[in-house]
Amino acid sequence: MNSPGRLHKNPYDPDRATKIRSTYRWQRIRSQVRRRNPLCADPFGDHEGIPVATQEIHHIKSLNQFPELAFDLENLQGLCIDCHQKIDHIRGRGIGA
Repeated sequence: MNSPGRLHKNPYDPDRATKIRSTYRWQRIRSQVRRRNPLCADPFGDHEGIPVATQEIHHIKSLNQFPELAFDLENLQGLCIDCHQKIDHIRGRGIGA
C-alpha cells in the first residue's frame, strides 16, 4: 500500500518527472521558487560572485527517491542550467550531490 504522500506506486517511474511538471500545481510552485530565488544558488561556487539568473528548479532530494517532496518548497532550489546539469551528472554517476 502506498504511503499518503506518494504520487506513484513505483518509486522509479520514469515518467514521474514529466507527469509532475505537466501539472498546474508544479507551474505555480515553480513560479514561487523563481520569485523567492531569482538567482542561481551556485552550489559549487562556480559563479565567483557574479549573479546568474535561476533558469531551472532543482529537487534537492531526488524526485525519484522522494516523490512526496515534489512540491515541498524546502526541497526546491533555483539553479542555472550549468549547475543543474552538473548536479544531474554527479547524481547519475552515483556520487551524490
